[in-house]
Amino acid sequence: MRRNLRATDLIVCALLAERRNVTKTVASNRRVHDESDFATHLVGVMGEYVVAGFLGARVDDSVSLTGDDKITDLRVNGRTVQVKTRKVLHGETWLYFNRREDFKADIAVLAATENLTTVHVIGWITREEFLEKAEEVDWGYGPRHGVRQSALLPFAALVQGEERVHGSVSSVEG
Repeated sequence: MRRNLRATDLIVCALLAERRNVTKTVASNRRVHDESDFATHLVGVMGEYVVAGFLGARVDDSVSLTGDDKITDLRVNGRTVQVKTRKVLHGETWLYFNRREDFKADIAVLAATENLTTVHVIGWITREEFLEKAEEVDWGYGPRHGVRQSALLPFAALVQGEERVHGSVSSVEG
């Protein structure tokens, strides 16, 4: 699923990214690229904003000097959701965490930006399925744990309120 952000959406995302950026005076993000911390926050907020819109959830706009709780970006029908947003959409994208234990929410959603105004929501996975399928990968900056996008469930199923886990369909509600 894809969404083109309007100017007002981009302003909201930029303001929240800047709030997250300026309040984080304790330590810079550990980057493995040439982007600023603000740019890193902006990409993340754009993904959260689009996923929240599709799921009818509210973006967490709270900001803390120590960062977020590393558990949830969104809450949907009593479930916690972590959104992982990659900067570009090319080839097969991975949903990954630095450590397996960093996936603490009930569900993770993978999104990617096509450009500064377009976000693709690629798919989703439960924590249990991730832990079963995750591979250790190293792209040159230390081991990460992830799954290829082909292992993810279609995001449309989550939006429609159905969850497919281990071949059976159940409701995501409550």
